[in-house]
Amino acid sequence: MAITSIKSISSKQDLEKALKRADELWDVAEPNTPKGEELVMLTQLIEDYELAIIVSQRVDQEVIVSYSFIYCIYKVFGV
Repeated sequence: MAITSIKSISSKQDLEKALKRADELWDVAEPNTPKGEELVMLTQLIEDYELAIIVSQRVDQEVIVSYSFIYCIYKVFGV
């Protein structure tokens, strides 16, 4: 698949597409490559969406961290 055309996530359907693409990239993306940059961009979009949804549901900070897989991305890519 080519570089994603996902520019924002505004629905669960968008989220599913972004998660699927991030999963495809997870083992093949290298830092500072187009795929690596795409994965970083997707994870930021996913995080933004998840945080917006979680905050809107008034879930506390510990739950935000536990539901967000983004923390792992930052550890892997050192972003």
